[in-house]
Amino acid sequence: MLEEIVPSDGLAGSGPETIEVSGQSGIVIDSDDLFTADFARAGDDLLLHTVDGKDILLHGYFAQDLPPQLESPEGARLSPDTVEALAGPKYPVAYAQADGNVQLGSPIGHVSELNGLARVQHPDGSRVDLHDGDPIYQGDVVSTGVGSGLGIQFVDNTVFSLSANARMTIDELIYNPSSNANSMGVSLVQGTFVFVTGQIAPTGGMDVDTPAGTIGIRGTTVGVQIASFGGATSIVNLVNPDTGQYGSFVFSNFAGSTTFNQANHYLRIGGANSLPGTPTIAGSNIVNNVFGHDLS
Repeated sequence: MLEEIVPSDGLAGSGPETIEVSGQSGIVIDSDDLFTADFARAGDDLLLHTVDGKDILLHGYFAQDLPPQLESPEGARLSPDTVEALAGPKYPVAYAQADGNVQLGSPIGHVSELNGLARVQHPDGSRVDLHDGDPIYQGDVVSTGVGSGLGIQFVDNTVFSLSANARMTIDELIYNPSSNANSMGVSLVQGTFVFVTGQIAPTGGMDVDTPAGTIGIRGTTVGVQIASFGGATSIVNLVNPDTGQYGSFVFSNFAGSTTFNQANHYLRIGGANSLPGTPTIAGSNIVNNVFGHDLS
């Protein structure tokens, strides 16, 4: 996930698996590839480089007025906006100051904790390794390596913890302490996440997109785990370890919606077209084994 995308080394004359995109509203990609692949633009084409070294070329993907969503056979999906963020800009640019620093606007957060290796892809297409204290910008794609963990604190004090092999895009953050029209949007692609909401959620709106649907949050602590193979999404309404409190949120997708309003309310959703159903109370084994290491 952290490597640069390069063509696979095949036999002479071999090339990527090619999928024609024109006229399709959705494209099914094998579960083993979709959520773990590296994404890159090749002109109007989209190139997926899988963990086993295979290349998949989606011919004309970015030439469509509305590019199709990509989905697994189980129905978990990546939206066109998320795909575009993962692939980076069509024309990577780096507007540099005299001191060589890239102009990316004002930071919206910073790396508050780092164990191991993490990388960011900035909106201009540049990719760099992250370090403690590094700034985070709107439009960034952040990812963690094997055996690594990353903490990000945003300007409104929302905190995200990412496990190993996790990836997310930071789509939007608008925050004014005196406003009730704040907003934050992120898209979780792969891995395990725990986040504690700050000032944006109760003073505006915070949406967290997953391959199975969207979590609309107004203030709480949430755990999300997205399976690397298949994209099934597990969600739990966690008790904040510092305050002992919990909140509520709504999960919705194409099939319906459901509310998480009790401590350790838990649900696993296979895909964006799967009826969410009713959350159950998660046992301590799920909370501690899956999310506990991110709650300290």
